Amino acid sequence: KLPWTWVTSTACIAVFSVGAYYGVEYIRGGELQAKMVSVVDAVEGGDCWATRYMGIFAPHSDDYRLTNTDESQWWAGLAPEAGDEIYSSDRTERIGSRSIYCRQQIDGGSQPYSLPINIWSMQSLICQSRLPKAPLSATVVRRSGSRNWEITVTNHASQAISNCSVQVDGQWAVDCGSIPAGQTKVITEQSRRLQDSGFSASHLLKSATESLGTSQRTAAINGYMEKGAAVVYAVYDNAPAPVGIEGENCRFQHSELVRLVVFPKDEE
Repeated sequence: KLPWTWVTSTACIAVFSVGAYYGVEYIRGGELQAKMVSVVDAVEGGDCWATRYMGIFAPHSDDYRLTNTDESQWWAGLAPEAGDEIYSSDRTERIGSRSIYCRQQIDGGSQPYSLPINIWSMQSLICQSRLPKAPLSATVVRRSGSRNWEITVTNHASQAISNCSVQVDGQWAVDCGSIPAGQTKVITEQSRRLQDSGFSASHLLKSATESLGTSQRTAAINGYMEKGAAVVYAVYDNAPAPVGIEGENCRFQHSELVRLVVFPKDEE
């Protein structure tokens, strides 16, 4: 009847809206996923630092917690920019747009105890930490002739290196290929120009090397190269995730780029 039109119309709209919301939420839900990109930098005989970028997509809106974190780590929310440089965020005022809650440590570290994640968005995090050592070591020897090199790379990690290259000069590199876990590989060959070689390790994660937390280290590495140092680039695909999510079965996808500065020696 006409007098009931306003009631029935309102009820139909309400039922449709609620059904649409929960229906889309159910379809969109899927599984808990986390994608992480890490950049680990070290100098031969010096310190080793890691910057990790992580995006978490949740199947339902809730408050989540990380596990296996370390008290020396510094965590913060990150607002990645759109476009190819997905990890870039030079505008520091945008960092607060992804709120997390942390406990501040006396030594300056921060531990996240609450990660509110909305199903309609992705929680983005950045973590800075100091590592005991790099997951690989290397020696670079210049043999007779300026372009002849002997390079020894040892992979100390439990994960294979999928791609390894050594930049011996601003425009020259030696491709080392893949290196199994726990193995040492010796490469003796001439360096080739970057555009002609298999040098791709740095390009694979280029956006991360120019991002918040790593750009200053990238500048420092370039400074070492200007003074004659070589840089080993190694990519670990599907690397073990250094953290987990409490009480949840999360599917992690983790890629790690290691940059090791070494000082070449001349063959005796």
